[in-house]
Amino acid sequence: MAIQEGFVLVKLELFSRMRQHCESCRDCNISIQILSDGRIVTPTDSLPNSSNTRKRKASESSKSTQNAPTNTSPLTSQSETGATRLQPPSQQPGITQSPLKPSAQCNSERKTRVRRSPKTEALSRFVKNAPEGNRWRERQLELGLNTVEKYEHVIQGFSRRAYVVFQRECCKEFGQSDGELIVVGKNLALLTKSSLENVDLQRSFAYFHVLILLSYCELLRQKGVSNEAIDELIQTVTEIRERDRHALLDTVPWIHQLIVELVQRGWTLHRATELFFINAMSISDLVRIRSDENFTSILEHFSADKFVRCSYDDCLTPSYSIPGLIAPLFSSVNSTDQFSLIELYSALGYNLPDLPLSVEGLYKVHPAKSAPARLGSPEFENLTHDSFVAAANRNGADHEENENVCAEQSLFSLICAIGTIPKFMLKQAVSPQQRWNEYGVEYQTHPQNAQFGAHLKVLFLDSGRLWQVLEHLISLAAIGVEKSNDMEVYICGSTPAEYMYSQQRSYWIEQALWLFCYIFPRNPTTLPGSEKEKLLAVLEDLLRRYAETGLEIPSNDEVIETLLAASKFGPLARRRLILSLIDQLLEKTANIHLQAEAVYQRSVVLRLRGDITGSNKLLQEFLNRADIATRLQSHSILGLLHLSQATNHAYNFDFFLANKEAKMWMPTESDGTEKQLDVIWNQIHSAGRILKGQGHFQTACLFFERCLQREPLRESQRHLALAHLADTYIEVDFLQRREIHSQSAGELLDRVEKLIRPEIENLRSRAPRSKGYRRLLLSLSEIEIRRSQFTAAEHLLMEVSGIYEKLIDPDIIDRLGHVRALIAFARISPLPEAETHWNNALSFGRRYNPLEEEVFTVAFIHLFICVVRLQRGNSEGAKAPFDYAVGICRTKPPQFLIPGAGTFLFDDVQCQIELLAGWKLPRHEL
Repeated sequence: MAIQEGFVLVKLELFSRMRQHCESCRDCNISIQILSDGRIVTPTDSLPNSSNTRKRKASESSKSTQNAPTNTSPLTSQSETGATRLQPPSQQPGITQSPLKPSAQCNSERKTRVRRSPKTEALSRFVKNAPEGNRWRERQLELGLNTVEKYEHVIQGFSRRAYVVFQRECCKEFGQSDGELIVVGKNLALLTKSSLENVDLQRSFAYFHVLILLSYCELLRQKGVSNEAIDELIQTVTEIRERDRHALLDTVPWIHQLIVELVQRGWTLHRATELFFINAMSISDLVRIRSDENFTSILEHFSADKFVRCSYDDCLTPSYSIPGLIAPLFSSVNSTDQFSLIELYSALGYNLPDLPLSVEGLYKVHPAKSAPARLGSPEFENLTHDSFVAAANRNGADHEENENVCAEQSLFSLICAIGTIPKFMLKQAVSPQQRWNEYGVEYQTHPQNAQFGAHLKVLFLDSGRLWQVLEHLISLAAIGVEKSNDMEVYICGSTPAEYMYSQQRSYWIEQALWLFCYIFPRNPTTLPGSEKEKLLAVLEDLLRRYAETGLEIPSNDEVIETLLAASKFGPLARRRLILSLIDQLLEKTANIHLQAEAVYQRSVVLRLRGDITGSNKLLQEFLNRADIATRLQSHSILGLLHLSQATNHAYNFDFFLANKEAKMWMPTESDGTEKQLDVIWNQIHSAGRILKGQGHFQTACLFFERCLQREPLRESQRHLALAHLADTYIEVDFLQRREIHSQSAGELLDRVEKLIRPEIENLRSRAPRSKGYRRLLLSLSEIEIRRSQFTAAEHLLMEVSGIYEKLIDPDIIDRLGHVRALIAFARISPLPEAETHWNNALSFGRRYNPLEEEVFTVAFIHLFICVVRLQRGNSEGAKAPFDYAVGICRTKPPQFLIPGAGTFLFDDVQCQIELLAGWKLPRHEL
């Protein structure tokens, strides 16, 4: 095995003796790297000078000879001497206790250190090697975690399966009878072994991998997996004796309880987890360290202010936890015996509030909030308010141009107030921004119309000067530049920034908010997904700073408009929080247009949460106000309110009321403003959905086709209309195939595939997390199933199901999409696996809609479970799901939310049941 230059290898039998020597030798301060086979690697240039060591030993030997008692008998046996030394002086027979001489006292202390228990030694190493809060970033750098991208790459490596692809065949040697959970564990064990055997990997990475594997083994133990199977996994990475392997596994709950206790004492979950990565314990220390005394000692040590009160602003901040790193491992199997993320946290003892519900963002690393000082830069090291001005002048600024200095100070303090500011934010700040008045008429606003301070206005009105100032600040190391997700962000330098920012903290927080309000688009759909998420992160940070300083957010129309725009996308939990803040601000304004916009956004969020009744009630109360019709008559927002109510009626399958509500508003002018045209597009699309819900598929196609012909057409609108058109074409294709002499069977499927496949390929590389992408994947998978291309359909369904499983707080549309994907997967599954997949679809349907037990989709699934049991010869077992479906079908007519569910699939399942058992369902007219 190749060894890096400057290192030597030491054999296994010398390891214990050498480590004891290194720990007791005051001249040896080297770090020892332990390899997986027990050898150790140490830098040769760190060893103490051999000649000096020999001289020191010779000197000590001489002194020891001079100080030795003259009456020591040379006949004393070695064993007797050893036994005597083990007793305290007061207990040695025939010897009077006397004060120890200095050399003897030193030797006694060394012997005491050597005699420390293995548990104490393991504790000492863990505590001693852990960096304090103010040196945390140094340890990250030592491990090579220099940038956000590097750290994210390392985190992905913890659960990435690429390392063991070439060893996949090795799993066969364990036998085929093992469950899928064991297969996952074997793959993880092989990956961990690969980490341990790779000398080039950091020790911390390999040992933390061991902790992940052991945590997974603990989960298997709780699942009732045999001790032999678990022990076989552990033996993959270590050859220690069986008793120590059991001790190793018993340490896992102990470690996780430590993490939980640290969180309860002020650590964040992610930082407490990171402690066991950047200060990872070796396998031998994991075996030894567990004890109640060590638990208390570690907890007391890391509860000190130097850890708990440290801001860690200069550090990279990860988002992983050990349960979170385990969760993605299940994506490779379809086991019904796997854990959800919440179950993982619970099984490992994480009884903490506000735990993440999804692995989304697991690999995300946040950049440092403050840049480290540039070494050798006196301008930066002594940077205070006055010295900053002096440094700026020394570096080329004219003494008389105070405006330049003010511009630099202003931009510097602004960046500090925001913490991290994306470069594209500053690009937007020097550009005019699009706005609409309350009547929907478009206009542009410019930096001079913004509400931020005069010095910032001067800067943003001259883009060339802005970039000059930025380059100057970077040259002073006053600010730094990092790249995150292919996006450049500016971060403030710690010392001067904190000084200047603290002088007028409230003022600069307000300035940062005004800048955000100016650059944030009122129609966020125009932004790429990564920019939207970055802006929302900036907004969250600003709102947090307002809360920390006790500042009151201005009840200003521009602030409310900005928050309303921000509430239009993102996770539902975040949207609800923003809307609750808007409600407080609206109490101080009489702007009916903003009130209506807030009601509309709240109605949408309530519906997406599945609260159709709450959304309906909110809209009805607002629309019933006597002054609404007259005050909002010419406003496009009135049309959106009625369309939102129409959508609620459609979700309740009341298509008559939905159709009536959708026609309650019409534009006042034939040409219309952009916002009015947007409402008209939504009306056309709503009409298509209502017709599709009623089963009028051919007419519905005309409306969806018209949606695609309207201009202007946003990308999100195109994807939405394409997905609905594809699903409706599938229904029409079925109707055409029923005609005996049809000449156009299959033509519609070809046509729609040509429309959606290029969009899918484009989104797969550019926006794989978009809602449009997963909707189009569902449509294409159904087309492949209709063509009997089951392998292609399976790949698409596995891809889209993986996306749905990673969503945080999925909305009502994504819940239906996920259940639809599971139903499709069950339809193409082999007979022995089919019932499991149907039950999986049923389980997710109940989880997503716990109050909707008796809906048509539930009956539909039960009918297919009935067919599966009949095909397997279980007539008695088939009767129960059939009777359950009959009870629902007596009151619930077929529905068309999922292609085929109320038409060709429903017809097919009824025919199969009648053919196999002679049972019939009550019929409904379509």
